[in-house]
Amino acid sequence: MDWAGIGVLLIGLASLAVAILLIKPLRKLTELLSSLQDTTGELPGQVASVMEDASSTLRSGTAAINDVNRQLSKINPAIQVAGDIGSAIKKLSASVTAINQEMRAKTDNRIMERYNLEWVYGIAALGYCIWQRKK
Repeated sequence: MDWAGIGVLLIGLASLAVAILLIKPLRKLTELLSSLQDTTGELPGQVASVMEDASSTLRSGTAAINDVNRQLSKINPAIQVAGDIGSAIKKLSASVTAINQEMRAKTDNRIMERYNLEWVYGIAALGYCIWQRKK
């Protein structure tokens, strides 16, 4: 034999020794991969179950939102009337306040402030406003 044959023989023996040494870790790796396959084998069924639950929840949420929208569309006219009443009351109170301020500026009576009789201005302004509306 020449040197090349001896080198090839030594490389072969070394590869055989490495293969023998790796038998135990490779068996453990095989067991690990088989248990991993068992675990991941159940995963598609579990994911499908979770997706069914999520889609059921989303469907019921959509139905609830649609129901709320339907109910809101039924009471929308009442909400608009309430808004109109609120704006009318705002205009009325603004005009009463303006009349009250005008009367206070014209009279400037210290006795009213001294005895806390400012409410008289309010009643007078409300009466004046009602009298003007009837005209």
